[in-house]
Amino acid sequence: AIDLLPGATWSLITSQVNSSGIGVQAETIDQYLVVVRGSGTGNYTVYDLLSEAIVDSGVLPGDLIVHGYSASASDGTHAFFLAFNSSSYEAVIVAYSPSLGWLTQKVTVPGSDSVGLCYGGGFLWLMLKGGSLYRIDFDSATVTNTNIVLPSYPISYGDRLEYYGGKLIFIRDDNTNEVLII
Repeated sequence: AIDLLPGATWSLITSQVNSSGIGVQAETIDQYLVVVRGSGTGNYTVYDLLSEAIVDSGVLPGDLIVHGYSASASDGTHAFFLAFNSSSYEAVIVAYSPSLGWLTQKVTVPGSDSVGLCYGGGFLWLMLKGGSLYRIDFDSATVTNTNIVLPSYPISYGDRLEYYGGKLIFIRDDNTNEVLII
């Protein structure tokens, strides 16, 4: 945990990371900040927080884009991003590793409108708009429908899914104050 003292101020560390747009996704892996621009683009930047330098940038592999319902998660070694292939019209999860760059493996998932993506218990967990929950083993490219559906109908790209202590936690962003756990 960090200690923020009263009166602490923000400091600008770069103005070179292209992070604009609805749906921007960001994850940290060790000292690297991986940012994928939103608004239907596939632009990304990898920023080294220790050396304060951009170490990689470009466009996601293939015809991949992120949008308002995209999501991201990290397992501490890889940053995972839900993206949409604008040529094949498939939703896929792609992974970035600071040592390897973008992995060639992609996992096709049932939809691109996510209301939550997280990592825990050795799996990625994806919840789609409407509440369907999927367990994803990225290494084997296995996507399993858990057949568990939220009692509500989540539709907001402000919703969040988190993993803590063996439990999934869902935070609603559709004008409620609800947090659900399973």
